[in-house]
Amino acid sequence: MDPESLDRVIKRIAVSKSTDIVVGLDGYDDAAVTRGPADGMDLVHTIDFFPPMVDSPTDFGAIAAANAISDVYAMGGEPRFATSVLCWPVTSVPEEAIEAMLEAAVEKLHEAGAALLGGHSIKSSELNFGLSVTGEVRKNRHWTVGGAKPGDLLVLTKAIGTGIIMTAANSQLCDAEAFEAAVASMQQLNKHARDIAAELDVHACTDITGSGVLGHALEMSRNSETSLRIFAEAVPTLPGAAEAAAQGIKCGAHEANYNFVRESLVLEGEVSEATILLLNDPQTSGGLLFSMTPADAHLLTKETEAIVIGEVVDGSPALILSEKK
Repeated sequence: MDPESLDRVIKRIAVSKSTDIVVGLDGYDDAAVTRGPADGMDLVHTIDFFPPMVDSPTDFGAIAAANAISDVYAMGGEPRFATSVLCWPVTSVPEEAIEAMLEAAVEKLHEAGAALLGGHSIKSSELNFGLSVTGEVRKNRHWTVGGAKPGDLLVLTKAIGTGIIMTAANSQLCDAEAFEAAVASMQQLNKHARDIAAELDVHACTDITGSGVLGHALEMSRNSETSLRIFAEAVPTLPGAAEAAAQGIKCGAHEANYNFVRESLVLEGEVSEATILLLNDPQTSGGLLFSMTPADAHLLTKETEAIVIGEVVDGSPALILSEKK
């Protein structure tokens, strides 16, 4: 069973009658929100773990932590506590590597203002690591993937291309500068963008991860019941990503990502196959995608490295991929 099918099964069977669920499994949201015990605050819950995409245990630990924390930021929340999930091939991965990985994850949690409370590990044939993260968000101030309004601008906080770069690196088709830039991007928290946006009027938000820019934008379009136009030339890419895409380098999830969006995709102008490949590239610890008014978009791009990559327009749920603005 593929992950998308499994998600549908979970949503079908995980029916809860709890009145404390604020955001559950109804849409494509990045995390759940429940009513908190403290006045003025609700709780944000998420979990994510995966196999390493880099050889360095330190890099992997930091990337895994940043990726899991990002779901809390995508809901407008502040991470507070985490527990670790570890599948450990004890005969092939030494204890020293696991310690380095965990230390890097804890350091990234501390950077985010969160603490590791413990975790669970099992013996496994393959290494997998990640975190279950709990955060807080002000009541009635959480963000969801739905709510984008015609006239909004779409703002992206990180360059894309991590999937293509990691695939190229595995085949020795990537130079050191491009690889290091991708690793640095995956380790970067979305904290600063979240902090600035928390004081603005965010209509919708999601983080760009495994489904790529187009996949997550389509989720926003469907949950908002409106169309999104993406300006292809405006989407920032990591060093070397465009060149790798032009060579046709892609990873295993590209085909599934394209199949998810293709029936909802409308092309305006001459959009290259390499561009479509990049926009379907699965990201690890990618940026946040916001839908907000032009005035708030201006403030966010002024205070962060975020870039306007599109707009929300009237129409049924669809993605309009435009060659230019």
